[in-house]
Amino acid sequence: MAEYKKYYVAFLDVLGFKNLIIKNDCEYIRNIFDNFKKSNVLIKDDDNKTIKFNNNDVHLKIMSDSIIFYVDASIPNACLGLLCHCAAFQADLLTCSTPELIRGGISYGDFYIEEEKDIIFGPALTQAYLLEEKSAKYPRIIVNKSTLDISEQDYKHIVFRDDDAFYSVNFYAMLKLLEQANKSIITRIYTEIEKHLDSTVDSSIREKYLYMEKKMKQFGLGENYT
Repeated sequence: MAEYKKYYVAFLDVLGFKNLIIKNDCEYIRNIFDNFKKSNVLIKDDDNKTIKFNNNDVHLKIMSDSIIFYVDASIPNACLGLLCHCAAFQADLLTCSTPELIRGGISYGDFYIEEEKDIIFGPALTQAYLLEEKSAKYPRIIVNKSTLDISEQDYKHIVFRDDDAFYSVNFYAMLKLLEQANKSIITRIYTEIEKHLDSTVDSSIREKYLYMEKKMKQFGLGENYT
């Protein structure tokens, strides 16, 4: 009998994916996802200590510009593992030759998966989608505090309370480490932000890049960028 199980689910939308497809060949797009699948995401606690977590427990489903991460909630550190994967995925996309931004939502609840038939559905997926569609608004991956509180862990190092009281995945910490190794990554991100702000009159697009610029500066990224 088919039954729901409790899962943490992230629904992500790659912004500007249509242009990404137009400007690049199939292999380039495939490599973006393939390289991330092969990467080993380090899951760390608040004391920056690596904790035990099997990266294979976080599953990834790709549907064009929509990306779904999901992990069985019964697995130890399930929510933390999902949050870290989302942060790593956004940081990874920002290191592309043209930085790519994500908007998304994360939820907890009933979820059904039948991998052999490629079937997934459930209230947790619907709620994550609605968070992305209705509330995320900017290039950020958001989650309610009630979802974070379910597993009774402290997530201060991987999320931050945003201006509207949603909690956003803090991929900026990962970018900080990347900046130390290669400052050109941060320069490329600011160049992309500047390009859109200097050429776009669409207020919704401008809001997205103004938000990104604000958060980059808030987290001390590219402080010397001019």
